[in-house]
Amino acid sequence: MIEIEVPVEQVQEQIQEAAHHAKDRWTMGVTLFQVAISVAAISVLVRRRRFWWVSMGFGLVGFVFFIQGLMGIGH
Repeated sequence: MIEIEVPVEQVQEQIQEAAHHAKDRWTMGVTLFQVAISVAAISVLVRRRRFWWVSMGFGLVGFVFFIQGLMGIGH
């Protein structure tokens, strides 16, 4: 059997880095959701369907980032 020794500090650093990247993705997703809600509200006020579609785009991209952050995917 082969044993591999890895310093604990190195493993902890990698875990912290991965958590930081996941948090960044999650935060970006939440921000894009907020932008989508704002654009949707504007679309109601100005009665433009095009703005509503733009808000749906922001919401979809926000959803992708949010899921990536929850699953810890992506850099």
